[in-house]
Amino acid sequence: MSMTHQQLDEMMVAAWRLPFGPSATAAAEEIIRHADANMWKDLQYAGRILATRCYQYGAEPGKAFVTFSWCLNAYDRGEADPRFDHQLFWYFKWIVGSLTTFPEVPLERAHAVLDDMERRYRMAGHGMNPVHQRREMLARHVGDLETAREQYRLWNASPRDEMSDCERCEPSSKVNHLVRLGKDEEAIAVAQSALVSDGDCTEQPQGILTNLLLPYLRTGRLEEAVDAHRRAYRALQHDRGELHAIGTHIRFCALTGNHSRGLELLERHIGWLEEPPTPMAEMWFCGSAANLLGQLVEAGYEDVTVQRQEGEIEVRDLLPELADRARAIAERFDARNGTSEQGERLRLLIEGEPIVEYLPLSGVARRAELLEETEPEPLPTSLEAVASIVDPTELADLAELEFLRDNDDASLRAWERFDELCPEPSTLLLARRVTGLGAHAAREEPEEAERHWLRALELFTEAGDEALALSVRSRIGMIRCLLGRGEEGLPMAADAADRLADRGETEQLVRALSRLATCHQLHNEFDEAWESLARAEKLAESTGSPELTADIVLGKVPLLVQRGEMPDAIATAERAISLYSGVSGTDRLRQAQFMAANLRAGAGEFDTADALLAEAAHSTSPLLRAAVLHTRGRVALDQERFGSAVEHLTDAVAVFSNAGEPVHAAAVRVDLAAAALNNEQFSDAADAAEEALPVLERAGDMEENFRARFLLAKAYEMLGQPGQAVDLLDQVAAHLVSTGNMQGAAQMFTNGGVILDRLDRDGEAGAHYAAAADACNAAGDMQLEEIANRRESALSWHWAQNMERSMTELSTADSLASTLPEGDPHALWQRTLVNYDGARIFANVGEFGVALNRTLVAIKGFRELGANVEATIAEVLRGRLLANLDRREEAITVLTAALAEVPEEAAGQREQIESLLSELRG
Repeated sequence: MSMTHQQLDEMMVAAWRLPFGPSATAAAEEIIRHADANMWKDLQYAGRILATRCYQYGAEPGKAFVTFSWCLNAYDRGEADPRFDHQLFWYFKWIVGSLTTFPEVPLERAHAVLDDMERRYRMAGHGMNPVHQRREMLARHVGDLETAREQYRLWNASPRDEMSDCERCEPSSKVNHLVRLGKDEEAIAVAQSALVSDGDCTEQPQGILTNLLLPYLRTGRLEEAVDAHRRAYRALQHDRGELHAIGTHIRFCALTGNHSRGLELLERHIGWLEEPPTPMAEMWFCGSAANLLGQLVEAGYEDVTVQRQEGEIEVRDLLPELADRARAIAERFDARNGTSEQGERLRLLIEGEPIVEYLPLSGVARRAELLEETEPEPLPTSLEAVASIVDPTELADLAELEFLRDNDDASLRAWERFDELCPEPSTLLLARRVTGLGAHAAREEPEEAERHWLRALELFTEAGDEALALSVRSRIGMIRCLLGRGEEGLPMAADAADRLADRGETEQLVRALSRLATCHQLHNEFDEAWESLARAEKLAESTGSPELTADIVLGKVPLLVQRGEMPDAIATAERAISLYSGVSGTDRLRQAQFMAANLRAGAGEFDTADALLAEAAHSTSPLLRAAVLHTRGRVALDQERFGSAVEHLTDAVAVFSNAGEPVHAAAVRVDLAAAALNNEQFSDAADAAEEALPVLERAGDMEENFRARFLLAKAYEMLGQPGQAVDLLDQVAAHLVSTGNMQGAAQMFTNGGVILDRLDRDGEAGAHYAAAADACNAAGDMQLEEIANRRESALSWHWAQNMERSMTELSTADSLASTLPEGDPHALWQRTLVNYDGARIFANVGEFGVALNRTLVAIKGFRELGANVEATIAEVLRGRLLANLDRREEAITVLTAALAEVPEEAAGQREQIESLLSELRG
């Protein structure tokens, strides 16, 4: 499609605003194509200036050689656009830097370009500061450290000027020089000015923080190293052009014993090797990865797999592949340079040893390490106590009791001792042993449990112990119900309970009735389940055993909850607490406290719930303790005690992690991200969400996955990474659309539009607001929200100079606003805003009459709503429009009245009105 010169010029303006990446690059190349086809020399030049920038920041610096050379030749012919002279001279620095990263470019060519840069800078009156900086870099690249030192001296001696790198980037380059010479303290000192600077730079502070990782480690500044890694990697992780820096962060993980995180980074970025930005970046990334993988092989983890696009590959196989790939590139550099510098640097990189055995990279990791070192509470049955028992029957009794008390580890230790002492037990003891095998299998492998119990049933029958045979029949009936075979299981469990009742085996009957209740619950027979538990409770009380009674009482709580009898559920849970309080050797007290706490929290009794949770947190079970801490954190979050929430949730993640439960830990991290966000700990919030995401993705938990993405987007926005925030919001919006949650999708699109507005990415903002409006329309009953988004979309498209789309959205907003009910202040507010913003749009395109009519309607609406500040602003617009329509006296009257309404503290607004009045009166 042919484009006019004006259209292409407008496309150029829009392209300069696009974020770096494929879209911006494609736009620049499209501009060049149309400009070349029409021989529009100004746009041919401007398009290539833009393309050079896009290639540099879009991970394709090699392509910039061609466009930059074209522009340089045009400049020499006198055909350059002077508006871009600054960019042309600035880009010289990029080109020189990139030449060193491609071994195909002869070294003489790099020196020649550097000489040409110096000549042109001198002719244009620019200083030599950036020239010496590039000469130092080239000398260091080939290993000529003497020249590098001299150029560094000249660089420092040369005054900064408009061609010097910004005040944050220049120190970053100096750090590279000093680190190469082993001057870590000096490097850190040089960096300080850049770290405290508030300059606006797309490359900082992540660049200098990455360069400081090694000196921080070598000088023992471990907290600074951790902070630098987290902050820098967060900013770099989405930029394919930063492959070299990503390699440095993988190396950092290897140097600090964080091999799991290093593998995570490797998996996340290994696909970038398909199109590396430069051979140098490719070499460094591969060498850093080889260092990490080599340490894993040395530690015996050679069979760990790394996921990449082609599939999984074991560490032992990936190591030589990446190492050889890096060495081949280093050989090309050294052949080009005539030195061994790059090969030697790569060797030291691959063979590098850890500097710190293990450095926790987050508050959670540090907390996990601390909790792991903390002495746990004594187990109910100590190793010494088990070792002192020599009677197999006594060991079987102990193993069964500990299992009933949920002390699985103690039960297993007792059975292990049993197996040592009694390798060939009698039929009865063997039956009990097989029953124990089934009991421990039942939690994870119910089919295996059924097989064990069927064998135990045969053995008990053979041994003539009918009571234990009936007890195991009860177990088989329950497990069959759990396996979905209730037609077999329920009658079997009921028959076992009836026959035990006939025999008068009270304790066995109580347990059988509890299992029968479970079977009824699985069949949604809640009344029958309740009857079984009520009967079991009476029998348990008759035994005089508080523990047995408490077990049944606690079992009644979930059934009461299921029946919706919440007050009774709370009372029953607290009765169980009372009963367990006199029982030692069981963790069931903590379970009862946890259950009661959840019920109290559900009833809004947060303080009581928190007190119960504080007690339950003393559980000897890591999983229960972690669950308690998680709930305690969520209770604090509900109470807006965000600092406490962060503390408890951090501990919960740590305990789950130490217990080998990464999925549970990831779920808690999402809540931790929410708590940290609310507590204005934005970096910690980002850490938590980032660490949760890969685990949730592997686990397939889509809801929590996208909740984490939303929270991460909010954290990125607060951390000054708006582009990444928008990308995440778009992902969440797409997910919500796919699940039919159009209301949620609308909110995500709106949030994205607001951020893009602030970035002056007007076209993208317009598209986001339009998508939000469409989602509102699809959701239904969101007319006010749809109008607001149509209005914002119209404004954004207007600023993007796309008047066709702007007018379409404004027209739709007008139509929707006209259908709003009268007398509703919310409806009037939206109608008023549509008229006011519509007036602004028409005013900017010269339709002053239409704009004035809309302004008058808006003023009336603002006045009716009592929005006097907004009414005054609209009056100022009215005055401007009257002036544009040559109705000067009316304009003066309106503006004078508006000035009287502006408060004294609004100095800027008063000054604007006074200036306009002065102009009209003059």
